[in-house]
Amino acid sequence: MRSYNGFTATERMTAYRWLMAEYAAGRRMRPVACDACTQTAGLIEPHSEDYSSPFGPHIGQWGVCYTCHMMIHCRFKALDRWDEYRSAVRAGAIFAPIAKRAFPVFAGRFLRGPLPMPERYRESVPETLLDLIEHGELRPTDHVLEADMIETLPALSLWQPWASLIAIGAKPFETRGRCPPRRLIGRRIAIHAAGRKPRLADLDGETFEAMCEAFGYRRWLEALPRGAVVCTAILVEGLPVERVPHDLFGDFSPGRWAWRLDDVRAVEPPVPARGQQVWGWVWHVPEGVMP
Repeated sequence: MRSYNGFTATERMTAYRWLMAEYAAGRRMRPVACDACTQTAGLIEPHSEDYSSPFGPHIGQWGVCYTCHMMIHCRFKALDRWDEYRSAVRAGAIFAPIAKRAFPVFAGRFLRGPLPMPERYRESVPETLLDLIEHGELRPTDHVLEADMIETLPALSLWQPWASLIAIGAKPFETRGRCPPRRLIGRRIAIHAAGRKPRLADLDGETFEAMCEAFGYRRWLEALPRGAVVCTAILVEGLPVERVPHDLFGDFSPGRWAWRLDDVRAVEPPVPARGQQVWGWVWHVPEGVMP
């Protein structure tokens, strides 16, 4: 069990044990239906967004089927699939149940390959529990998120020299083909330099000269770290590229999005990490590193 919503693994486990004792004493009833997709078959588990004490009804407040539960906790690792799954549940999809805790079964069905066909449908709804979680509406507002922010950060892997351009403050926008997830707006993210060696052949003369000016010298290529987290930044907002000033350090083609970054903090020295192609993979911040 790891930190979640700013609560440490110890806090979460303490709350979970309290809830199990409540079930055993008959003071609480175990959930029998999923509050997200309405599934009643298979494993239905309690889910909390708030683990604060004193404990009460907010512990295990919602019942969720095993599939919805795992999608909630895997959402930072599989952002596109999370969005696709939420859309399907809003449309009324109810997928075949999973009878017991079996993560390989879940991952094989829902994290690899296309989303499986639903077992049946219910009436569509404009919003579900999954969307409320996505938008942060159930996250406790009076809880300091220090533990969550220090222990883990959602991360974005970029090829060099783009990652280091962000680290030195020369690249205020990361251009993408989609808008950023709403749940991450205003949050700190990690910028990871991928392991691929930069290729000068990919740069035109004007861009290369702009990079020399940004880095302050012409032999910058040899000094760029790779396979490491180089900085963190606040993801302020996402804007259509037509609404922001263009520079030489992004793809500002029509229809794309500019993710505005602010309060950039260089990680010195860069922390080695193995990145992932999936946006939003979780970087576990090493002890002693202040992101």
